[in-house]
Amino acid sequence: MKPFSDAIDVYILDPSRHIMRRWLSRQSNIGTVSLEYQLSDQPVFGEWRVQVIAQGQVEEATFIVEEYYQTRFEVNVTMPAFLLDSEKYIEGTVMANYTSGAPVKGNLTLKAIVKPLRQGVSNLRVERTYQRYYNFDEEFPFWFPKPTPEEEYATIPHLR
Repeated sequence: MKPFSDAIDVYILDPSRHIMRRWLSRQSNIGTVSLEYQLSDQPVFGEWRVQVIAQGQVEEATFIVEEYYQTRFEVNVTMPAFLLDSEKYIEGTVMANYTSGAPVKGNLTLKAIVKPLRQGVSNLRVERTYQRYYNFDEEFPFWFPKPTPEEEYATIPHLR
């Protein structure tokens, strides 16, 4: 098998099949042609095509152009996957950086909802919600006291 060495025509077609760019009679280099096409700032979204015509044969490949919004910043919350009954605190770390890598500063609302996996499996009997507000600067370690069984029973009226 030997590489294709004749000239080819290459077209970029938008979703309406309008020719957006064409390269006519391009010679290959050992069977390969390398071309570039820069999409506009506001391209037509949808399925685009690269069409190649060689010796009267037409081959097409498609690619999708979708709307994309760069996230302004990313927030990561790191904490254990589960909480043991013996632990006294719910703890973790909140980190946030702009996509440029610069640190995020501002206000942080931290909300934790603690609830048992299933009734009867844990000492934790009722759901408990904690919500606190902080000033935030790139990273914030947090901890909430875990409810004790006494606190949980105090919230159930018939067990007081």
